[in-house]
Amino acid sequence: MSVAPLLHVEKLQHSYPCCWRHKSPIIFRATPQWFVSMDQKGLRAQSLKEIKGVQWIPDWGQARIESMVANRPDWCISRQRTWGVRCRCSCIKNP
Repeated sequence: MSVAPLLHVEKLQHSYPCCWRHKSPIIFRATPQWFVSMDQKGLRAQSLKEIKGVQWIPDWGQARIESMVANRPDWCISRQRTWGVRCRCSCIKNP
């Protein structure tokens, strides 16, 4: 059995993703998440309708959130974060 010789060896320095806020390394890992379907039960259409009824300061905020809602396939509501406001989710069962 013949084996091909190693043709090239080179040191490579690459960047590693870091948190812009904490300057700590970002570790990517697969974890269970909760997603909301934007198209079932008209959630996308209803959300876009309700966005128009909000006074946005600054004005460009409306176009930004409309674009996010219009183009988002499913919304991940369980993202892990070390800062910001968490999204509370309650399940109500009818008796």
